[in-house]
Amino acid sequence: MYIRDLGDGTFDIVNHIGGTCGVEPDGWQQCLDEDPEPPAACSCVC
Repeated sequence: MYIRDLGDGTFDIVNHIGGTCGVEPDGWQQCLDEDPEPPAACSCVC
């Protein structure tokens, strides 16, 4: 899953936007299980 902060307290969340796993497209951040401090929006992704 990838997220992007829209700056108004909301986020876009998508399941693979065409990049290679581990490579984050500009403006997007990947939700990773092993991330010790994932972005807050990742916690709402099932």
